[in-house]
Amino acid sequence: VAIDGGTPQITPATITNVAPGLRKVTITLPGYDPVEQLVEVKGAQTLDLGSIALQRVYGTLMLRTEPADAEYAVFAADNVDGPALRTGRTPGSVDKLLPGEYVIKFTRQGLVPTTEHATIVGKEIVDVNSAFIVGGVSLSSNPSGAAVRMNGEYLGVTPKPRLNVTRG
Repeated sequence: VAIDGGTPQITPATITNVAPGLRKVTITLPGYDPVEQLVEVKGAQTLDLGSIALQRVYGTLMLRTEPADAEYAVFAADNVDGPALRTGRTPGSVDKLLPGEYVIKFTRQGLVPTTEHATIVGKEIVDVNSAFIVGGVSLSSNPSGAAVRMNGEYLGVTPKPRLNVTRG
C-alpha cells in the first residue's frame, strides 16, 4: 500500500501522519491488477478502507510454428520435467496463464523438436514463434531431364534446385 506514490508498506498496514486532504491510495501485488482509490483524509480522523479484493492477472501465449500443425506442451519453467500445464496443436493459444516464466516444447513427426521460452508479466499476449529445421537436397543429372521421385511421389525432372525433406 502506498499513499500519493510514497514508500509502499506491506498489508495489513496502518499508515500514520498522513496530511489532511485528497489522497491517492495505491494497492499493488505481483500477479494482480493494481487498485487505486481516492480518499479524503480529514484532520486527525482515522480512515479504515476495509478489505480490498484484488483481481488476478492472466496472460496469453500465441503459439505458431513453421511448418504449422505441430504439437506443443507448455510447462512452468521451474517444472519442465513435470506434467505439461497445457497441450495442443499449432497455431494455437493458451490463455489464463499466471505471470511467470514458461517453457514451450514443440514436436512434429519427422522433424527435430524445438524448445522456446516465454515470460508473462501481466495482462498481455505473448507471441511465441518456432521454426523446425527442415533439410534440403538439390538434384541434377547428366543429361538433365531425369524423373525425380521421393517415396514414390513424382516431383518433376532434374535439375531440382532445392527440395525440402524431413529427416529419415
